[in-house]
Amino acid sequence: MIHIMAKIIDNLTEQQDALRSEIIAALHESVCSVTFIKSDGTERVMQCTLLPERLPIRDDANTGKPKPKRTPMNVVVWDIEKSDWRSFNIKNVIRWKRER
Repeated sequence: MIHIMAKIIDNLTEQQDALRSEIIAALHESVCSVTFIKSDGTERVMQCTLLPERLPIRDDANTGKPKPKRTPMNVVVWDIEKSDWRSFNIKNVIRWKRER
């Protein structure tokens, strides 16, 4: 039963899946500002991107650790301000916009 529940929780609604696709496409074209609720319940605004020219050459660049694990819920991005890989849960996004 627990396995089935976990599978249901990991599924995105059509709306969440569309939002995820839209955000990822924008991240590949520009820097975006994403506001979301962190796992500890606090709100965070992150300047992030997936522009190839803004990404580190190696996944563990500047951090000594690998990128966060990709899941259907998480969007893995390069945090411009922290110069590190970060992720956010698509279900916790409050708003987002292209910055530049």
